[in-house]
Amino acid sequence: LAQLAAEYLIDRFGIQPLALEQESDNTWQNAHNSRPVLDRLGIERILVVTHAAHMPRAMFCFHRLNVPATPVPCGFRTWVGKTYHWPDFLPRSFNGLAGALHEYIGLLAYRWQYRSSSAS
Repeated sequence: LAQLAAEYLIDRFGIQPLALEQESDNTWQNAHNSRPVLDRLGIERILVVTHAAHMPRAMFCFHRLNVPATPVPCGFRTWVGKTYHWPDFLPRSFNGLAGALHEYIGLLAYRWQYRSSSAS
């Protein structure tokens, strides 16, 4: 994903990434592995860009590992002029439900697994 994001930045915006972290398998590892790279480059604050549904888990990881980060969520769904009702906030399919459960369970698992660590 890091390589795809880098290619997108280069192709669409002409921005060359300073570094890519490509060794992690999950969000916690990404935050953990990014810390030394940021320190080496002298970067004190980052922008975390991810889907809005993933943002609570991502920010938990970066915050817990003392990586100053600003959330930049994307992927919001809105309907201009629509009146919202409570069912509008529920997933519309099994895939949506599975995605929501993945995020909630992942966040709970990270909070439990890393409850006493700050950088391990």
